[in-house]
Amino acid sequence: MPFRRFHWLWIVILIFAVSFYFKTSVTHADAEEGVTVETEGTSPILNDDKLAAEQMAVTDALRKAVDQVVGTLIASETDVKNYELIQDTIKARTSGYVSHQEVLKGWVEDGYYKVLVRATVKQDALKQSVDALKLTLLRAGKPRLMVLVPNLNVSTQIVQSMKNAGFPVVNSKNQAEILVVGNIRSELISKSYGAYAEQAYLSISVSRVDTGQTLVSQTFTTRGVHINESVALQEALNNACNLAVDFLNEQLGKQLVDSERTLQLMVSGINYSDLQQLQRRLKATPNVDNIFLRNFNNGNAQLDLETGFLPDQLADFIS
Repeated sequence: MPFRRFHWLWIVILIFAVSFYFKTSVTHADAEEGVTVETEGTSPILNDDKLAAEQMAVTDALRKAVDQVVGTLIASETDVKNYELIQDTIKARTSGYVSHQEVLKGWVEDGYYKVLVRATVKQDALKQSVDALKLTLLRAGKPRLMVLVPNLNVSTQIVQSMKNAGFPVVNSKNQAEILVVGNIRSELISKSYGAYAEQAYLSISVSRVDTGQTLVSQTFTTRGVHINESVALQEALNNACNLAVDFLNEQLGKQLVDSERTLQLMVSGINYSDLQQLQRRLKATPNVDNIFLRNFNNGNAQLDLETGFLPDQLADFIS
């Protein structure tokens, strides 16, 4: 009799466990499979093309599935902007992290095609990518810099500071993605009791090489006092440089993550009807704010996109 009660107790526990498994929307699959997630995806129906809308809705659902899992992998102490950057980049490369997908149901609602998808996300591969992105910030947070300042000491200090912050610094403009330009002006403002007072003006401007867009700019004014005029000037420059370095460390990474960028998309062998469909698809893409058709001639089109995506992110997104 005790054995029978024990036997029934295990049956009840097993039923409860199975019930709990099917009720939860996020379940752990086999260790090699990853994490199974159920998410809903949506897409507008364009030109009454429900098949294309369904495919886009499934893609949207898979991105949400990966996003849901990646959110559990990013440490809470991760900077908010870095978190968003990692999320956006991971979502743009969804296909590489999904090992299995199943469309549970699909329906049309208010001009949108919606799907409920069960997807298995490869947690190990995702964690490796998250760890790598946290270290490199996808080059968007740490692009290649070139520093052009007409003073060796100031230039050296800025270069060293940028390297310490994790930015790769290059010596060729052809290799640089970000240009840091400094202009220096100084004046002797007083000389009394054998001491020289020099005032230095250091203007820093940071811009993107490809678009010329100015990211940050600031002028720093500081003084240096010494019995030697040259030393007084160098002291003033050092003080200005220290302010500039603090400014760049605080503002540059923030602007690189926050700022919207303009990407140029070149399309070949396309007719006008397909070009219009491509534009509609891009407009429906998250993180793409504006699209401008700059040129269309003999099947070749040039589009400018205002977006928070990096070039490789956009390429992965629309491929």
